[in-house]
Amino acid sequence: MSTVVINRLLLMSMVVLVLLAWIIRRDVTQPNYHFTPEMVFSIPYDSLAANPIFPDGKTQQLPVAGTIARGAEVFDYLNTEEDALRAGRELQNPWKGSDLDVDALLAAQGRGRKVYVSFCLPCHGAVGNGDGPVSMHGFPPPPSLSLPHSLEMRDGQMFHVITFGQKNMPAYAAQVPAEDRWKVILHLRALQEPARLAAEQAQVTAASIESGRQLYEQLGCQKCHTVSVEQKPVGPYLGRVAAAYDRQLLWEAVKHPSKTIANGYLAEVFLMFDGKTHSGFVTGETDAEVTIRNADGNEIVLPIDDIDERRTLEKSPMPDGLIDDLSSEQLDSLLDSCNHWQMNQHRCRPTVNWKNNARVTTWPMNNRQVFKEHMFNPVITTDQLLWRGTPT
Repeated sequence: MSTVVINRLLLMSMVVLVLLAWIIRRDVTQPNYHFTPEMVFSIPYDSLAANPIFPDGKTQQLPVAGTIARGAEVFDYLNTEEDALRAGRELQNPWKGSDLDVDALLAAQGRGRKVYVSFCLPCHGAVGNGDGPVSMHGFPPPPSLSLPHSLEMRDGQMFHVITFGQKNMPAYAAQVPAEDRWKVILHLRALQEPARLAAEQAQVTAASIESGRQLYEQLGCQKCHTVSVEQKPVGPYLGRVAAAYDRQLLWEAVKHPSKTIANGYLAEVFLMFDGKTHSGFVTGETDAEVTIRNADGNEIVLPIDDIDERRTLEKSPMPDGLIDDLSSEQLDSLLDSCNHWQMNQHRCRPTVNWKNNARVTTWPMNNRQVFKEHMFNPVITTDQLLWRGTPT
């Protein structure tokens, strides 16, 4: 059968159907036939239909005050900061405990990671640094989850924040079930673990540094050494010493101070023609005079013609056996303090010069960030600054 014949048959069929539809047209004022009337006409009242049974004439009624829906989870806390803290004290994560199955715990952590990716990552970022795609495109970024405030937040308080929201963060009680909220907290704690370990180590290091500082004073090290550029120099500045020596060499320098003496710190004794004796470190020398720094940190100028005899002491002014009675923990603390002063040495510091026993301080840079660092980590007082230019 050719295509022309098929097209003619189809055209004729369509014409017949149109004619039949026009001839057998229904009365639009009458309803359609009901083949299943029990589905069309509901026995109970519809939710929004009028109802003569109730006084207000409505079918849909509010629940009785105090009733709880079957299967609903009760969260007896208000959306207040006080209740957030109370939740932190009273609520415990059901997925934390020594009696939990390892496989179930890993599955819960995996579920928490999926929930985090779906709901939290857009703002908090992949590792919780507040650098998610939403935050990177104009929305106020949330604080990092590695900050001390987040690390110290208890699981119950974190659950309260996820439930009710906080500041720019919306509530997620409607989107995330309570069980998933606890599981996402497991994932948050996993993200916080490196920062938590670092914070604990920082506390241990800070305690060790403080213990070393106390030992430093007990041993009388401050009589010769300085730990800040604003202190009047006497002997070696420990910030630069620790920068030049690694931990092993620093220990050997303290254990055997005369084994290796840094350049410029060989003490010399000068016998003068008038019978006086001067000793200290040579800080400058010309054909006419020698400048030394004595044990008090004062610089003395000695004319060459007035010097009768000059001797170099091969032994360090630092006594031997100073740390023989220290335990290994105490020695570690002392070295931690030295390393701490060395790290401070690498901060932006002003230049301090001593002229005629007076301190002249020059700030070497003129940018606002350095000025801010000085203000928040002051090395010297502001009225002692001599600026090379005006801070921008």
